[in-house]
Amino acid sequence: MDAAEILERYAAGRRDFRAVDLRGVELREAALTHVDLRDADLREACLVGANLFRARLRCADLSKANLTSAILREADLRAACLNGAVLYLCDLTEADLRDASLKEVDASGAHLFRALLCGADLRDATFYGSDLRWADLSGADTKGVDLRTAKLNGAVMPDGGPW
Repeated sequence: MDAAEILERYAAGRRDFRAVDLRGVELREAALTHVDLRDADLREACLVGANLFRARLRCADLSKANLTSAILREADLRAACLNGAVLYLCDLTEADLRDASLKEVDASGAHLFRALLCGADLRDATFYGSDLRWADLSGADTKGVDLRTAKLNGAVMPDGGPW
């Protein structure tokens, strides 16, 4: 399935794209709010500036996808794979990333206010200047994480304590 087909079906009212193969798809600035992409293959997809508000991406593979400036507010990304993805300036406010894999992501300047990152694999991820206020990182693997200049007020850290 290509980008034009996805957008055409979405415009016609279809929201269910579970388990679809969208590897390398170009969906720059696409409006896909409330879309269901559970178990979808979005490896190396370009979703720069896309609006995925309240999208269902549970168990989706977004490895090496470019989500620069994408809107993923309140998105369900539980157990999703985002290894090596670019989340620069991405809006993940109140997103559910429990048990997700975010190894080596660049989430510099991302908004993760009140995000759930419980049990997430954040090894070697960059959150430079990100907003992680009130985020829950309990049980997350934070080995090698760059949190320089990140806002961490009220965040629950991996050891269970507040920042």
